[in-house]
Amino acid sequence: MMNKEGNLDEFIDTIILNAPRNKNTIQLQFDNININELFDNLLYIFTNICKKKYENDNGKVDIDKLTEKEVHELICYFQSFGINLILNIYNIENYKNYLELSENDELFFNEAEKISDLIYKIFIKKKILVVKFDFL
Repeated sequence: MMNKEGNLDEFIDTIILNAPRNKNTIQLQFDNININELFDNLLYIFTNICKKKYENDNGKVDIDKLTEKEVHELICYFQSFGINLILNIYNIENYKNYLELSENDELFFNEAEKISDLIYKIFIKKKILVVKFDFL
């Protein structure tokens, strides 16, 4: 069983030692967790891979300044253990316009039925990064 304090950090350290592996070649297993806990764990993996691989000289991750190659690498890490990482960066004004067209922008945790129902938003300067996960 994975937990944030131990095995999950070891898992992150192990997968980022090398280039991402092929899709579905790494087994990541959680015992007895619900969809919200799975989302939380995947977000933890995302955050810590970013911190460990893409931190700048100031000790921060400028997610909006990641190169296409770095974003592709990040997506490939997730695909190696069977997860589709979906990253979208919106200009705040464009995102506000998009929200007017979308009634169900964000589900509350107790309403989610599948992992792809959940989103996480990070506000970066005048942009919004939307993080989603799904199974491959």
